[in-house]
This record gives sequence, C-alpha cells and structure tokens, in this order.
Amino acid sequence: MGSDIAKGAYSVRDFRDLANILTASESLEREHVLLGMGPLGMITRIRQSVLGNSFTFAYVGEPTAPGQLSLEEMRALGENCMITGIVGYPLGRSMSPAMHTAAYRESGIRGKYLAFPSPSLDLIEECIRGYGIRGLNVTVPYKTAMIGHLDRLSGDAEEAGAVNTVVNDSGVLRGHNTDIDGVIGAFEEADCEIEGMRALIMGSGGAARACAAAMMREGAEVTVTGRNRDSLSGIASDMGIGTVPHGTADISDYDIIANATPIGMYAEGEYPADVRHLSERHIVFDMVYGARTGLIDAAESKKCRIVSGEDMLAVQGARSFELWTGRGEMFRVMRDEL
Repeated sequence: MGSDIAKGAYSVRDFRDLANILTASESLEREHVLLGMGPLGMITRIRQSVLGNSFTFAYVGEPTAPGQLSLEEMRALGENCMITGIVGYPLGRSMSPAMHTAAYRESGIRGKYLAFPSPSLDLIEECIRGYGIRGLNVTVPYKTAMIGHLDRLSGDAEEAGAVNTVVNDSGVLRGHNTDIDGVIGAFEEADCEIEGMRALIMGSGGAARACAAAMMREGAEVTVTGRNRDSLSGIASDMGIGTVPHGTADISDYDIIANATPIGMYAEGEYPADVRHLSERHIVFDMVYGARTGLIDAAESKKCRIVSGEDMLAVQGARSFELWTGRGEMFRVMRDEL
C-alpha cells in the first residue's frame, strides 16, 4: 500500500519467525518499521537499527502491545546495549531473567536479558548472529540439541556432551557448560564432599550429563537412572558410566541422590528411583529450583543433608555472566536475588 513509512507487526512463535523478520527488513528499500510481538519479539524493539527501522515503540504507564519495554528502560539501554537471554520450552518458571537483570544492575553494564521460549531451534544461529545476541543460556529440552547449531565447544561442553551457555564471539558461536561449575559450587556451599561417594543421578538429559561430569571430576562413582532407554544408553556409551533401568535402583547402595529431571518444576510424576527409602546418611541434591518438590520433602523428613538447586543456579549463572561480560564475582548478587 502507498505510505511514507511501511509498518508491520507480526506474532513471533519461534526463531524461524524471528529470522524471517530480519530477512524481510533486508529486502525493504523504503522506510519501514518491522516489529515482532510477544516475548520472542521483544528483541526487535531493542535492535531497531539492525532491522533498519525508522523508529521503535516504548510505553509510558502501561504497555499497549505485548513485548513493549518502558520508555525509561529503553532510554537506559540505548542503541547498542548487550543482549543475552535464555532459550528453552517452556520458560514460564525460569528465574534466570531476574538473576541476570540484578547482575547487569550491579555491574553497571547496559544490558538486557531476554526469554526466548521457542518450541524449535530452527534458525537460532541466524538469529543470534543477525540480531547481535552476545550469548544465551540453554535449558530444557535443548541442552544436547543446541550442539548442532554451534561452531565450537569448550572442553566442559565436550566432556558433558551438553551445552547450557552459548557465547557469540563476532559471529563464532561457542558452547560451554557452566552447569558443571554449578554442581561443584553448590556442594561447596553446602559443605558436602563428593570425592569417594557413590552417586545416583536421576535423569538422562543434558542436566544429568553435566551433573555426572561434575561428580566424576570430583572423584565420585556415578550411576544414572531414567525413563528414556535411548538417552540412558547414550550417556553410558558417551561418558563411560553405569546405568540402571527405571524403577530398579536401590538407593541404599548410594551416598548421593541427585535429581536431574524436571519433576517438580515443569513435569509431574514418579522419580526414576524410589525416594521413600532415603535415610539421614544420604546427601540429596535437587537441580530443580524455586519450587517445593517431593524429593526435598522426603529428604527433610529423613533429616538428609540437602544441596540447594538455587545455589547451583546462581553459580552457573555467575559463570555464564562472566563469559559474556568479563565481570566475575556475581554469585552473591544472583543468589540474593533468588
């Protein structure tokens, strides 16, 4: 249609939609404003220069469209702020945005941490590079799938066979695994030993792989159990650790019981091992955070020592923030925010 400025606002359902907006902006020779709606589209409002937009929108008082930022925040962020975020599906209960926002505030770095709740990773690498995203945290269910979208892996990511942090270095995408740091740091915060212990890890996804890598690095004997036979077989062959079928583990054979499933956060159901037989000699570690779980209830009733999922989250988050910004010592800031 004839107009001085062409404007289009589009629902963004996944990274493919976000990439298509970028492609469309590159093909337009006339003045334009292209915007993505909703949480996944928020980045289009911040990266207006990338899209060649004539202007962008902010709100005063109350938002008038999903994904808008306030005028005050937009002015504070400026034109070329750092953008980081988290990708997963779902993300409704993630506490990472609050934690990283606190770290940006404490460090004085102009940055915004965004949530990218996408049901697919298709074209994610194009979005990271095209929109100038400095880095992403990766959570359920993408910690192993993300590897296929990256250029290089750190030693920790190769060791675990899973990625929870992506760093964009001038278009080269490198995967890291700061969950390993998170597990070790959480046990240190709880003053609980790992060396010489027998650990049973419930779960066989990316979180379980990081937990297993951390435990083995610290000298534990590790066994994994879970529902998915294929992923159990994969973790056994990739990492050289023992597995037991779902529902057959005797937890009295172990010193550490770790939950690396989303049960209690994004899923419900029975744990892969019977946690009713916990005793006070057990150390219990639940990687789920921000929720009261059945495992923690059982551990407290048996007077077990408990290692906090919140401590793990803050340790790995602080390490990710350091990889992106060069600023360390953010654990306490993030932990206090949690």
